[in-house]
Amino acid sequence: VRLIEEEKIEDLTVTKYEQTDIELKVQNKNPSIEAFFKTVSVLQNVELSVTENKRINIKRAKRAIQSIVDVVLHDEYTALALTRVYDMATFYINHSTNVAILAIVLGNRLGLRKKKLGELGMTALFHDLGMTQVPKEIITKPGPLTEEEWTAVQEHPLLGAKLLLRSDRIVDVVVRSMQVGLQHAMRNDLSGYPRLRNEFPLNLFTKIVSVCDAYDAMTSPRSYRERPYASAEAIRE
Repeated sequence: VRLIEEEKIEDLTVTKYEQTDIELKVQNKNPSIEAFFKTVSVLQNVELSVTENKRINIKRAKRAIQSIVDVVLHDEYTALALTRVYDMATFYINHSTNVAILAIVLGNRLGLRKKKLGELGMTALFHDLGMTQVPKEIITKPGPLTEEEWTAVQEHPLLGAKLLLRSDRIVDVVVRSMQVGLQHAMRNDLSGYPRLRNEFPLNLFTKIVSVCDAYDAMTSPRSYRERPYASAEAIRE
């Protein structure tokens, strides 16, 4: 108020602060909010493990994804609303969390059982792990990428698959996550990247994660475009 008076700002009404619904839900330990931030915390730990050349904690990631699955099965609307929480400073973490939620929702709509939803969520969570190896200045660059920069981006699926070999447990879901991470940018007609010597059809998990990856990329803020797509625009695309 003192600063307002000093600056002689007029036509400004100061009202009582009211807590938002999301703040109240956090205070009340809303399961959706808890699951979301548990997943964010796991990805922060994964990013740190990659940076420090440590093993990736798969068990902790599975617990976080199971929480997301439980939320989606009981409160899909709130789970989807949380994908609109975004911070460009943590591109990898936000994007991977969103894609995991979207993939689980889509998998549920397609009729996958709970166990399969957990496996799908894990592959979505790790699909972009290789992006942690792409320089931040490339990810946040406002203009078109140079050929060299684009080549660096195209290497991220293979880098992600290699990073998953650092997992503390090489179990089936890790192998499947490596496969989805490697394939998610290939596109359904295999015109994307990386280009492999032998052609093969993409599996269902890869197709789901690819769609959710593209949708989140289109509907989230990006440095290289003026505004994100509206949901309806992205779905049409």
